Amino acid sequence: MTMSTEPRGLRRCLAACVTAALTVFVAACSPPAPVLGQADYAALRLTTLCEAGSRSGPAGASDDQRSGRKIAYSVRTPANYDATLGHPLLIVYAPAGFDPKATERHADITTAATAAGFIVAYSEHRPLGLRAFAAIAEISTEVSGRWCVDPTRVVYAGHSDGATTAMAVTFLGKANPPAAAVIASAAGIRHQDLQAYPCPRPTPILVAHSRDDTHFPPAEFGAGAARWWAACNRCSEQSDIDRATGCRVYRDCQVPTQFCEASGPHARWPDLHETWLRFAIDSSKAAN
Repeated sequence: MTMSTEPRGLRRCLAACVTAALTVFVAACSPPAPVLGQADYAALRLTTLCEAGSRSGPAGASDDQRSGRKIAYSVRTPANYDATLGHPLLIVYAPAGFDPKATERHADITTAATAAGFIVAYSEHRPLGLRAFAAIAEISTEVSGRWCVDPTRVVYAGHSDGATTAMAVTFLGKANPPAAAVIASAAGIRHQDLQAYPCPRPTPILVAHSRDDTHFPPAEFGAGAARWWAACNRCSEQSDIDRATGCRVYRDCQVPTQFCEASGPHARWPDLHETWLRFAIDSSKAAN
């Protein structure tokens, strides 16, 4: 299969995710929007990368943003955002059927991520496909051009269709800036789907998948995708269980590679927020 054709696994995922999206959307609509965290800039020691006034992106919450290809997204900065410092950037791609606000509520990471110094951008969903991946990848480029972002510290994350998107923009070479790390939860893509593509450069990745996922059953999804990334990251076939997180950590990798088995239905982002945020923080620091 060539890059010019529509990925078979991604086509299947588009059809399969519609029912699950309705369930997730109902769950995502009820909680209130989280507050912005205060970044401890003295402890974070971010590098001064931008001249004062050189970026138009404001501090705080920026809703109703539109990319050049009309994809909706929203941006969250630390409450005390310093527009001269190069921040790590977390892009969170949407599950099927989600707008940026629903994506934010579902991910439930804004407060903790902005307190850790991240600028966070949440996208709306677009049906999976090569054109969509190229278009949605432009969000990170636009955010980096308007807010003060360290281009070596950009993390791509998502759940379900969002996880497939986070992987795809990376292994298809669409991510700009390139990924410092990928966080992929409940992705609808299998080992055999990924084998149709050449490996990207070694990229830190945390793959999470629920043992209870009936939408993308773990016999086919989750661990197999993690093995493909482990091979691309030049890991050995051996792995260890991290006692603190319960995640499987591959050995001898060029970059950190983990698989976290979770519990709960497909619709729910696994309760691993502290684990994956720590992975994002550590991986983006190492990339710097």
